[in-house]
Amino acid sequence: MTLKIIYENPTSMRLKANVWHNDQLHELAAGESLELPVNRGDRVSFKVGRFSAKHTLSFQSPQATFAIQPNKTLQTIYFAVVFVLVMALFFVKNPNTVVVTVGVVIGLIGYEALMYFVGYRARPRH
Repeated sequence: MTLKIIYENPTSMRLKANVWHNDQLHELAAGESLELPVNRGDRVSFKVGRFSAKHTLSFQSPQATFAIQPNKTLQTIYFAVVFVLVMALFFVKNPNTVVVTVGVVIGLIGYEALMYFVGYRARPRH
């Protein structure tokens, strides 16, 4: 019985994904797949890049297939919020530069924090 993991990241071909199967490290490049011989009770986890959290893969069947993908919803929401803020700055004629600078810094810190925890996810393939 093999668990198949596919790493899909079309936006960054150099970013590697690390997959651990019972603390044994496997490295995947974008577009590669990995087949692991798993049994019930095995621990499988993954991490993409250096600056993201390690996530555990919860599988019910040892014959499952997962795709590790960037969280597109998070990126879309962030860019929509940035667009709305840029439009708001366009309508406010003389914004306070300190407030704008602090807002940009807090927004970037928040985005990076969210990317660390939920930037990538493993979706089951059927």
